[in-house]
Amino acid sequence: MSEPRTKDSPRDVANKAESMVVSLPQRAISFMLCSSLECLSDAECAERAKAQAQDLRAMKDAVRYVGKEFPLDFKEVAGAFSGELEAAMAALDEALSGLCDRLPQGQGDVAPELLFELKTDVETKVAPAVSAFLSALFDSVVASEKSSSKLAKDVDSSALMEIDAISRKINFIAVNASVEAARVGDAGKGFAVIAAEIKDLSQQSRVAVERMRTTTG
Repeated sequence: MSEPRTKDSPRDVANKAESMVVSLPQRAISFMLCSSLECLSDAECAERAKAQAQDLRAMKDAVRYVGKEFPLDFKEVAGAFSGELEAAMAALDEALSGLCDRLPQGQGDVAPELLFELKTDVETKVAPAVSAFLSALFDSVVASEKSSSKLAKDVDSSALMEIDAISRKINFIAVNASVEAARVGDAGKGFAVIAAEIKDLSQQSRVAVERMRTTTG
């Protein structure tokens, strides 16, 4: 008999998936912002390249997990997907398809058309798909726990605090993006718009945390 893939609960698997995908829009914006601005020094270029490498690695890990590992892990601990979760997962997988490969390489000399296209994808596809996936995921977890009469009484406060901290970081990135957009003038107008959208996503994440606390309290 083969060993189980995971000994975690549905909520543990959901928390892992959430921690990987919630920052995807912010990382994509951060990556594109680094690519769109000229470096003022070699040191700045090196620092931006390092940050981009970290963002790209995290995004690829998240895309791989959602597309391959998460379905197996969640089915093992929860038995099956709800129709809503299956649809949300498929929509997220489609929104993320090819995103990492399409991100601009190098810094400073990026076609405005490409940035606009990617900005639109993040704003209208990736961010909403992430939000819908997480909502369906935790609704599915609560339903699974209720059906088995094992609704958790103790909220995983450390996980919720981490989610809240991530939303604050997203908000911080949005503020920084607005500052950078203002610094580069007309070329940064598109980023000013998307910074506002990411800030709104941050607020939605914090609302989701409160909903989770209320549901599991």
